[in-house]
Amino acid sequence: MCALYLSNKIIKVSLKGVLKGIAKTDEIILEITDNEIELKELINNLSNKLGTEFKNRILNEQNDISSDILIEYNGKVFPAWLNERKIIKKGDSLTIFSFVHGG
Repeated sequence: MCALYLSNKIIKVSLKGVLKGIAKTDEIILEITDNEIELKELINNLSNKLGTEFKNRILNEQNDISSDILIEYNGKVFPAWLNERKIIKKGDSLTIFSFVHGG
């Protein structure tokens, strides 16, 4: 029963583009302690899990989400930095990517 309880409190995060390259994976499963989490806290947890290079790419010097980071969640794409307080619920999936890719 404990394993089922933990598995219900996960969020699947897909990474695209440069973020996928830095993380060296295209998908991360995050466990959360509550039934929901704010996007900013999710990004911080993800950054702590994936290391300094990822953190430096997704967060700016003020520890805010970088302005080029976009989120696809529930069929909508939006800038992460304008929606840091957006609630992400357990069992949901989202995609994080940057619109700056290099050349």
